[in-house]
Amino acid sequence: MYPNIFRRYLCALIDALLAYLAAMLLFKALGVTSDDRQTAYLIIFLVLSYEPISTCLGCSVGQFLMKYRVRKQKNHSKINLVQAYTRLIVKVTFGIVSILVIPLDTKRRGLHDHLSNTIVLESNSLSSNTTVFESDRV
Repeated sequence: MYPNIFRRYLCALIDALLAYLAAMLLFKALGVTSDDRQTAYLIIFLVLSYEPISTCLGCSVGQFLMKYRVRKQKNHSKINLVQAYTRLIVKVTFGIVSILVIPLDTKRRGLHDHLSNTIVLESNSLSSNTTVFESDRV
C-alpha cells in the first residue's frame, strides 16, 4: 500500500530530470542570458512549481510512472497547493533527513509528509474518484 524509498527516489529523479530539461529548453527558446536575471528567476520558479502543481492536479510524470500518488493523510483525497508547497519546502530545507525518516515510519511517511499532513499511496489502492488518469482506475 505504501511505495518503498527506492521507487520514491526514482520518481524524484525522473521529475528532476524533466524539470531540468524543461528549464534548459525554456532558457534556450527564450534566449536567456546571464544578464537577464528576471526571466531566469521566473523560469526557475516555474520549474520548481512543477512538482507541487502536478501533484495537486493528480500526479507528476514520475509519480505516474512509479504508480503512486500523494494524498491527504486524513481522507486520501488530492492535496492542496499549501500542502504541496509545504512538502517541497521541507524536502529542500531538510534534504536527506526528511527522506531518511521514510524507512523508519510504518506508513513510509517522510518528514515532509508528516509536516504537510500527506501520505504516499500505491495508485492501485485508491478509489477511481481520487485519481486523475483513466489508466489509474482499479
